Amino acid sequence: MMKTNLNVWLTDLTHTMGGEASSIGADTFPLGIGCIATYVESKIQFSSPVKLFRYPEKIDLSLKKEGAPHIIGFSSFVWNSELSLAIARRIKEIYPKTIVIMGGPNYPLTRKKQEIFLLAHPEIDFFILHEAEVPFLNILVELDKNSFDISKIEGKLPSVHSINKNVYLLDSSLDVKNQVLANHVVNNLNLEKVAIIAPRTKEGVDEVDSFLKEMDRLNKEPVSIQWYENTDPIDLRSLFKNLREIAWEINAQAEYKEFLGVDIDILDSMFDVESDEVYDIFNIQEDESIDSTKVVLDSIDGLFFPLADEGLTYVASQVSLSNLETQLLGNDLWLDIDFINQESISPHISGMYFVSTFKPNYRIGNEFDYDPKLNNLFHYGLDFAQFIIESDNKNNNFSFFNQDNSNKASNTRSFDFSSGMVNQGVNILKYSNKRIVQTNMITE
Repeated sequence: MMKTNLNVWLTDLTHTMGGEASSIGADTFPLGIGCIATYVESKIQFSSPVKLFRYPEKIDLSLKKEGAPHIIGFSSFVWNSELSLAIARRIKEIYPKTIVIMGGPNYPLTRKKQEIFLLAHPEIDFFILHEAEVPFLNILVELDKNSFDISKIEGKLPSVHSINKNVYLLDSSLDVKNQVLANHVVNNLNLEKVAIIAPRTKEGVDEVDSFLKEMDRLNKEPVSIQWYENTDPIDLRSLFKNLREIAWEINAQAEYKEFLGVDIDILDSMFDVESDEVYDIFNIQEDESIDSTKVVLDSIDGLFFPLADEGLTYVASQVSLSNLETQLLGNDLWLDIDFINQESISPHISGMYFVSTFKPNYRIGNEFDYDPKLNNLFHYGLDFAQFIIESDNKNNNFSFFNQDNSNKASNTRSFDFSSGMVNQGVNILKYSNKRIVQTNMITE
C-alpha cells in the first residue's frame, strides 16, 4: 500500500447564516465525499486522515490553525457551486501551491463549454467527471509520483479534465459579455422592464441563458421571452404582435387606465380587433378604423435582440414593425456597419447598444467612419501579437493600450487578462449617427 504525507481535505459545502449550523441552506448528508475518503484511505496509507468539511466556517478555522492542505476537493452542486468557487479562489490567492479538485453535476455538458468554464475558473486545477472515487485516487497517486508537477499529468487521466494555465480565450465568453451588458442595462441605463426576442438555435438559447443568469444576479426578470425559428425567411410580425400586447397590458396596469380592458392591435393587417368592446368604450362609430400600431408604446424599457448566424440580414429590416419606443440591445453580430447604415434600417436602431471586444476606430476628422477590413481575423491576430509584444506579463497583469504608443489608433481589439485566462476586454458599443462608438460604463 502506498504511503504518503499528503494532507487532503474534502468539502461538500452549504450556505450558513448566523454561524455554523444555525441556519443552513442545504440540509443534506455529505455522503459523496465520505465515500471518496473511505475509498482512497483503503488504497493509500495517509500520515493523517482525510478531513471532511460541511460548513465554510470550519474551513476558515482550520486554515487559520493548520494552514492550507496539499489538496482540497469540492463537490459542486447547483446550490453550492458559487460558494465553493469563491472559497477555492480565496485559497488559491493565499496558498497558490494548494491543488484544487472539483467534481459533481454542476458542470457544462459540451466540450466547448467545459473548456470555457475551466478557462473562466483558473482556481480549478482538475475537474472530475461522473463517479469520483477512482479518478480522485489516480490524481493523488500521480501527483505524489510526479512531485506535484501538474503539467506532467494534465490530460493523461481518464474522467479528469484540466486546462493548461498558458491557454487563453481571446474572445470573451458569453458570460463575461453578458455580465457587462446586464450591468449596463441595470446600473447605467436603469431599465426596469426588459423583453427578449431571440433565435431558437443552440447559439441563441446559450446567449439568452447567459443574459438571464446575469440579470438574475441583479434581481431583474424579463417581462417577456420570445423565440423565432432562424430559417429563411424570418418573419417577426407575430412576435411583435405578442410584444405589443404585453406593452398594452403594462400600460393598462400603470398610468394609462383608459386602455384597461382593450384588446386591440393591428400589424400589417394581421391583428384582430374586438370591435364591439372598443366602440362601446370609446363611443366610436363602427365605420371608424383603429390601428394601434400607430400608437408608439414605451412601456417596455429595453429589448434584448441577440442574433445568430446570418440573422442580421432578415431581422434588422423588421425592427421598424414593432413601433416600440424602447432601448435596443444586441450582441456583436449586429456589427456590420455597411448593412445597418441602410436608410430602411438605420433610423430604427439608432441608439442601440451591444457588447464586443472590438474597439471602433475612426480616422481624424471623421472622414472615414468605419473600415470593415479592420474587423477580421487578420487584424485580430495582428493586434494580439502587438498585445503580447507590448504587455508586461510578469504578474499576468496585462495592459494592452499604452498611452505613449503612437500606433494606438490602429488597435481594433481590447484584451484584458488581469482576472484570469478569459479576455475581460469587453466594450459597450453604441450605434449613433451611423457610427459605432464606445461608451463609458459604471461597473458594479
